[in-house]
Amino acid sequence: ISFSTLYFFISFSTLYFLTLFYLIFSYSLFFYLIFFTLQFSPLYFLLSIFLLSIFYSLFLPDFLSNTFIASSQKGI
Repeated sequence: ISFSTLYFFISFSTLYFLTLFYLIFSYSLFFYLIFFTLQFSPLYFLLSIFLLSIFYSLFLPDFLSNTFIASSQKGI
């Protein structure tokens, strides 16, 4: 393993975790506000968690694989 590939994997994993934490933070704030407006409905809170997990499983791997492919084609 050369230094450039090691550096790429370190930066990629850092980007991955930063994106993940940002999405979790912003969307948890968003659902927290909805949760308060609906007067503490636990069912809706569970539904929002369920929808959020669907969103993560659909959107995030696709986005990350696209950035991975694009940066590997660029020759980083």
